[in-house]
Amino acid sequence: YMYMCINVHVHIHKTKHTIHILYLKNEYSLISFSLFLHFYLFLHSFLLFLHTP
Repeated sequence: YMYMCINVHVHIHKTKHTIHILYLKNEYSLISFSLFLHFYLFLHSFLLFLHTP
């Protein structure tokens, strides 16, 4: 009985860990995406600024 409880606890812990890793990866990709978007917009406006006489 005690072994079963420990097993379930370990499984829950592993699942939480996996979810946490996935969440962190997702957050990282969102951050990089927003950085890319800001950079792209900045570049775009900069090029427009250069092109306008």
